[in-house]
Amino acid sequence: MAPTIEDTFVIPSGANWKSKETKKSDDRVLTVERTLVAGAKPQADLSLKAGEEGKLNLVNEVTVTRLAPHRFEYRETLKWKGDPPKMMGNVKPEDLAEIKAALPKSLATDANARALATKSAELIFPSNVSAPAIRC
Repeated sequence: MAPTIEDTFVIPSGANWKSKETKKSDDRVLTVERTLVAGAKPQADLSLKAGEEGKLNLVNEVTVTRLAPHRFEYRETLKWKGDPPKMMGNVKPEDLAEIKAALPKSLATDANARALATKSAELIFPSNVSAPAIRC
């Protein structure tokens, strides 16, 4: 049994939002939209819940900029607000051994392998990710 949309996301609502729900077979599709004006800077339109009441794991920030008549730039940044993933700092011994085996002999130490694993995890799970701007 998968969690519901409401269990996972904070669904945007309010006067400016239009929502529509459709069902196709067992799939439920919830579409929520609104129109933004140039210069708008909405935040937390997209929010992933952390499981704890009121706590969020991920939120977004959006900017819409007018570039020219009939041309706009849409930029969205996703920011991780939750706790670091559990795997951060917990490297399995077999993974450390594999990393050490790939290092030159003079660098093949537990400390170096652990530092590489930690840095790799930081790069895989950055604190915020900015999507490329969409221009239209």
